Amino acid sequence: MGDLAGWRDASIVLLALEFFLVGLPMLAVGYFAVRYLRGFRHWLAINFPVWQVAAVRGRDYVEQYVGYAAAPFVALAALASAIATVASLVSSPRSRVWRSYRG
Repeated sequence: MGDLAGWRDASIVLLALEFFLVGLPMLAVGYFAVRYLRGFRHWLAINFPVWQVAAVRGRDYVEQYVGYAAAPFVALAALASAIATVASLVSSPRSRVWRSYRG
């Protein structure tokens, strides 16, 4: 039983060390966050609308030029689909519904 006292003392020392390594920096961050939160909110209220306008402008720019870049590919895909549809109607045996069929 005499050996338990040494382990108890070591665990108390380790607990204090953990507090200084983990708990104290968290307490410092919390203290400064509460202290400077009002100033940060004021700074954010001033700057956030500026960032929002820039983000909306960037989004509109990207949407506009993506449309320009994608238009030829969309037109080509639509043309290929139309050609495939007409080709399947002409070559299929069910194309007798057409007036030009003389069967």
